[in-house]
Amino acid sequence: MIARSLPAKLILLVCLITAQIVVSPTNFIKANSTFENLSPPSNFIIENLGDGKSLKLSWEPSSPTVRYYIYKSIDNLNFEKILELPIQGSSYVDRAVEEGTKYFYRIISVDFMGNKSEPSVNLEAIAEKQHPAMPTGFELKLDDDYKTLYFQWNKNEEENLAGYNLYVSYDEVNYRKLNEQLVQEESISLENTESDSNLPHYRISAVNEFDLESPLTYALSYLTIGEKIGNNAIKNHQFIKDLKYWGYSSYQTISNNWDESTVKFDFEGYNGLINNGDQSFDSKGGSVKVELKGSNKRARTGIYQRKLNVIPNGDPVLLSFAWKKNYKNVNARRQQIWVDIVRPDSSWVRIWQDTTTRDMETYEIVENLDITRHFNQSGTYELRFMAWIETNVQANAEVQVNFDEVYLDLPRAPEVPLGLTVEPTSKGEALKISWLVSRPDVLGYNIYRSEREEYGVYRKINHELVTTNFYHDENLQNNQLYFYRVTAVDYRGLESIQTRHIRGVPNFIDELNHPHHSYSENTNACSSCHISHQGSNERLLTNASEAQVCLTCHNGTGSRYNTMVDFSSGNVAFHPVKGTEVSPDGEMSCSSCHNPHAGNGMRTTPRYAVGSLEAVPGVKVEYGVEPFTQPVTYALRSSIDYEYQLCFVCHSSYNEKPVDTVSTNTAKEFHPENLSGHHNVSEYQTSGFGSYINGWTADSPMFCTDCHGSSSINNHEGVHGSQNLKLLKQPFNERTKGMDSNNLCLTCHDPRSYGTGGNNQGKTRFWGRNKNINLHNINKHRVACAQCHSAVPHGIGRLPALLVTTEDPAPYQKYRTSTNTRILYPPDGDWSDKKTCGTNGNCH
Repeated sequence: MIARSLPAKLILLVCLITAQIVVSPTNFIKANSTFENLSPPSNFIIENLGDGKSLKLSWEPSSPTVRYYIYKSIDNLNFEKILELPIQGSSYVDRAVEEGTKYFYRIISVDFMGNKSEPSVNLEAIAEKQHPAMPTGFELKLDDDYKTLYFQWNKNEEENLAGYNLYVSYDEVNYRKLNEQLVQEESISLENTESDSNLPHYRISAVNEFDLESPLTYALSYLTIGEKIGNNAIKNHQFIKDLKYWGYSSYQTISNNWDESTVKFDFEGYNGLINNGDQSFDSKGGSVKVELKGSNKRARTGIYQRKLNVIPNGDPVLLSFAWKKNYKNVNARRQQIWVDIVRPDSSWVRIWQDTTTRDMETYEIVENLDITRHFNQSGTYELRFMAWIETNVQANAEVQVNFDEVYLDLPRAPEVPLGLTVEPTSKGEALKISWLVSRPDVLGYNIYRSEREEYGVYRKINHELVTTNFYHDENLQNNQLYFYRVTAVDYRGLESIQTRHIRGVPNFIDELNHPHHSYSENTNACSSCHISHQGSNERLLTNASEAQVCLTCHNGTGSRYNTMVDFSSGNVAFHPVKGTEVSPDGEMSCSSCHNPHAGNGMRTTPRYAVGSLEAVPGVKVEYGVEPFTQPVTYALRSSIDYEYQLCFVCHSSYNEKPVDTVSTNTAKEFHPENLSGHHNVSEYQTSGFGSYINGWTADSPMFCTDCHGSSSINNHEGVHGSQNLKLLKQPFNERTKGMDSNNLCLTCHDPRSYGTGGNNQGKTRFWGRNKNINLHNINKHRVACAQCHSAVPHGIGRLPALLVTTEDPAPYQKYRTSTNTRILYPPDGDWSDKKTCGTNGNCH
C-alpha cells in the first residue's frame, strides 16, 4: 500500500539500490570483525608529560574517516578498553595513571561499520615527574661599594618553563626563597644588607608549568667572587669585606711573657695585579691586619685556613700573596713573619719567611712560590700565616703586619656534599638519599652503604657516577637499619672525603593507616590514637595518659623504636614524661618534644631537625659579640630548623624555671664566639688538629643526641632515658680517663692517641715539636680528661681545646687544688717548653 503511493521513478531507484546491495561481496562480512584492508595507526608514540599524572598517546591516522579504540594493561597481557566509544583524531591524554607505575598501550582502528584492524604494536610508558634541568652558568658580581649583588645565569631550554627561584642560606644547608613571584628573566639584583656575622649563600632553581622545581645550583656568596673553580683552595682569598673562613689564634694574656695581639679586618689592602699559575688577578677588598700596641709588648699570632683537602697528582702547587710591615712612633723590636704548611700527619714545614724590621709604604708580593714537594700526602692540609712581633720601650709604640690576596693553586679534592637526607619511599624496600648540588667542577657522586653498623665497612653501591642530587637504593629489607655516606667526584677523577654517616629505615607506608602523617578524608590512621565518641580526655585519646597511647606501639611491638625500655626503672637519667614507669607524675609529655601528626622517617646530618622532630616548636637564639655570655634574645619558633633549638627551650635561660638537672646555661656554653667547644650551634675557630675515628673531624657539626641518648646499644634514637648520668650514651665524669674503653669521648676521639699510647705521631695538638711525640701518651699525662679539659665539654670562652685553669669556676674546673694554675697555649702547637703549663704539683 505504501509502494503504490510512491512515484514510479522512486520505486525504480529503491529497487536498483537493493539489487546493488544483494550482489555486493562485502555484504557477507560480519560487523565488528577484523578487516584486512583496515590498518592500525602508524608512528604510534607515548610522551610522558612530566607532571607524574599524565601520558600522551599520539599517532598518524590511517584514514580521515577511521576512529580508534585505545587499550591499556599493567602486565602486557590483559588489555582493557579505556573508553567505550572510539575516539577521532591523532592523540589522547590518559590522566588515569599513577606515578611510577608502568603501563602498556595498543591501538586498534575501527570504521563506521564497526570493522577493526589488527592491534598496533604494544608500547610501554611510566608517568614520572620531570623536573626542569638545573640552571647553568650561575654567576655573582658585586659593585665596587659592596652594596648591590648582581646574579645572572643561562636560559633553560624547557618549553614548559615558568620561571626561576632565588634562595638564600646562612648555614649553607637550609635555604629559604627570596622571591614572592617567579623570576622571569635570567638575571636579578639585590641590595647587600647582610652583616659581617651573617654570611649569605645563594642558589637558584628553575620551575616549570607543573610547579616542579629543578635541583638548586651550587652556592655562591660574595666571598666566592673571583674564585678559581677547581684549583684555588683559599676561600675569601681577597679579604672582600671581612675575615670569613679564616681562623686565628694567639697567646692569651695570662702570662707576663706573652701578650695578646689584635687580628682584624683592614679596609685597605694591596692594590694591583697578582699572578698565580696561568692566571692574573686584580686585587679587591681589604686585608688582614695583625696589630700590637704598648711598651715592651710581645706576641705571636697566626691566621690559617685548614680545610684544604688535597690529593697530590703531580701538578705543581703554587702560592701567591701580598704582605706589608709597619711600625709607628718607634722602630719595632721584632717583625718576623713566615708561612707554614701543616700536613695531614701534623708535621709542618716553613715555606717562606721574612725577618726584617721595616716600615713599608707599599705592599710586596710573592708570586708562584713552588711548594709542590711539600704536598706529598693525601688528606687535609692547613695553610698558616704567622707573625712574631715585639714593640719597643715607648708607651705609644705600635707594630703592624698585613697579609692580602692569598692564592694557593693545588690539586684539591672536591668539597664534601652538604644537606644529606635519607627518607623511605611509600612502597617500601627502598630509600631515597638526597643532597645539595656541589660546585660546577663536580661530575657526579658516589654512594656508600653499611648494613651492619654506623661505623662499619662502607661499600660503594652505585655502578656509575650519580649525576643527579639524589639516589634510590632499592631491593632493601623493610625495617632494617642502613647507613650511608656520599662523596663528590670532580672532572679530574678526584674524590672528596665521605660525608658523615646518615641512617635510614625502609618501610611500607600505608597512606590510609599510617599513624603519624598522610591524613586524608578517608584515613583510618586517626583511630590509632583517638576514639570518636568515647575518648579518655578532651583530645579523644584512647588512653588518659598520652605516654601510654604512644607506648602502645613504641614498646617494640608496633614500631621498631622501643622507647618504653628507656623509661624503665633501671635508668638513672631520663626526661620526666608523665605516665611512664620512672616518672608517673612528670612535668613533660611526649608532645613536649614530638609532633605526632607530623613525624616521619626522614633522617639528616647535623644540626638539622627533621623526622621525629618535624614541625616541633622551639627557640631561636641571637648572640652578642662577647663570648661565653647568654643569648641577647630568644624568639619562639613554631617549627624548629635545628635540633638544639628544641633543647634550648628548657636547657637555657629562656626557661624561667629550668629543669632541676641543669646546673649551667647550655646556650651560653654554645656561644659562637667561644674560643673552643663542640659544634652544636656553629663552627668555632678550631685548630684543625686532633686524632679522630668513626668519620669525625675537628670541625664536624654535631647533634645534641650525638652524646646524649639511650645507653641501650640498639636504641640510640632519642634522649628518653639512660643508665648513665646526664643522659649520656656512654659514661663520662670528672674521673673518666683516656684508658677507659667505654669513655664517651672515645666514640669520636681516637683512643690510640688519647689513651692506649698506640699513636705517637702527634696530631693531637699537644706534642713536642722537636721530639715529635704525642704528649698525651706520657705517663704523667695519663690523667682524667677533666684535669685539663672542661668537665662540661659543651664550650668555653677563654682557652682553645676546651682547656681550663684554676681561674675557671666549677663545674668546668673540677681539680682546682691540684692542677692547671696556668696554661700558655702555643698557636703553633709546640708544647716543648714546659713553662706553657703550670700546676700546683711538682710537674711544671
